[in-house]
Amino acid sequence: MTPLEIRTLDFVRERIASTACAPTLEEIAAALGFASKSSARRLVDGLVRQGLLIRDPHRARNLSLPAAPLLTVVATADLEAELRRRAKACADAILSRALERLDTDGLMI
Repeated sequence: MTPLEIRTLDFVRERIASTACAPTLEEIAAALGFASKSSARRLVDGLVRQGLLIRDPHRARNLSLPAAPLLTVVATADLEAELRRRAKACADAILSRALERLDTDGLMI
């Protein structure tokens, strides 16, 4: 799996877990920073071919997860890169919230 496929699958899993509803291709594209949903469609199609997602053609928001969890081998460098990306995102969010709490004198409110 590529890092982008991992991010896509993580996003779909997190969205289903938090809302009990699969994201649309537009939501996937927006979350991953794509200009259009065609890139999201290609990634989702690849994940469906790999058996990591299931598509039901008779439903809106038609993505679901396979019943059994799948274990895959991930290269150490890819795993480290993904962990760094997630750590940076968390640190950026914490810093952003802290800066929002600062008043004009530099004191915490």
